[in-house]
Amino acid sequence: MSVILIAALGVSLAANQPAAAGSFIEKRTGMEAPALKPDDPVEKEFRAVMEMDDAAQEEIDRWITDNERFASKGAGVPRDQMRAKILRRLEPVTKAYEDFIKAHPSHSRARVAYASFLGDTQGEEAALAQLEKALAIDTNNPAIYNNLANIYGHLGPVTNAFAFYMKAIQINPLEPVYYHNYGTTVFLFRKDAMEYFQLDEPQVFAKAFSLYSN
Repeated sequence: MSVILIAALGVSLAANQPAAAGSFIEKRTGMEAPALKPDDPVEKEFRAVMEMDDAAQEEIDRWITDNERFASKGAGVPRDQMRAKILRRLEPVTKAYEDFIKAHPSHSRARVAYASFLGDTQGEEAALAQLEKALAIDTNNPAIYNNLANIYGHLGPVTNAFAFYMKAIQINPLEPVYYHNYGTTVFLFRKDAMEYFQLDEPQVFAKAFSLYSN
């Protein structure tokens, strides 16, 4: 995700994000990409949308970096003007995601990718709706539970984060990032964890560190 873009748009997000995976699709969605068939037009269209997204965010990052350098010399454009320029650049990406999802409403990875885009540009509240729709389509995908848990850990209720991390781990007990995110949330929200799990504080600490060990 683009930290520079988030900052430029004035959106404050917490740093506990899903770990990036190897491929482009995995980086954007946190979900393992299926093997693509060379003649699959839907997957080609999906990849094209995400590549448009990636290109736009890379260009915006360059704009912001350059403007900060120019501003240090007294030549940068005002923040409001830069924000307006960024929003104009993002409009076709937003439309591409919305058009794709309208045409393929059951494409869960598209909804997760769009949620990531919205999280970068509009905040986690906007991302949440797309992730919830993705979960309704694909109820056995651990990455969706993990991504939702990250948001609930930031926005609340944090008990949803606990439950969703547990579900992600239940589905895929071999993914270390789920344990790390879960342990971080238990550690940061110790009072909530004490009540939710019916543990005392030393037991909550022990639970958090046990999760980290995985």
